Amino acid sequence: MTGDERQQRQLELGIDTTGRGGVALRLRFEQMQSSVELRLTSLAADMADVCTRQHAMERGLKNEVREPLQ
Repeated sequence: MTGDERQQRQLELGIDTTGRGGVALRLRFEQMQSSVELRLTSLAADMADVCTRQHAMERGLKNEVREPLQ
C-alpha cells in the first residue's frame, strides 16, 4: 500500500467513525427529545386537571355565597 493509499484509507476510516458518532449523538438527542415531550405532555395533563378542579371548587364557593347558610 502506498502512502497516498494509506492516507486515503485513514481518511475513509475517519469519515466512517465520524458518521457513527453522529448517528449515536442523533439517537441520544431523539431519546432525550422524546423524554422531554412525554414529560411536557404529562405536565399539561396535570395542569388541565388542576384547572378543572380549581374551577369546580370556585363554582362551589360561589354557590355557597349565593345560598344562605341554614
